[in-house]
Amino acid sequence: MRSRREYRDKVEEWFYPAHFQVRRVYKNGALRWRSTKRVMVATSLSSKDVGLEEIGTGIWRVFFRQKLL
Repeated sequence: MRSRREYRDKVEEWFYPAHFQVRRVYKNGALRWRSTKRVMVATSLSSKDVGLEEIGTGIWRVFFRQKLL
């Protein structure tokens, strides 16, 4: 049976709230942290932007679009 939902050729651009830090995930699934360190996120998010929200001193939440990782 054919789906009733229309297929979109292009994924809409996503903007994180202004208080988030936005980082690009490398091809190996990691992101750069504090300019010298790398933190593993997920290889499935390679070349995608993730949003980082600080919720306490040194405690961060990582989001991909509206999903908490």
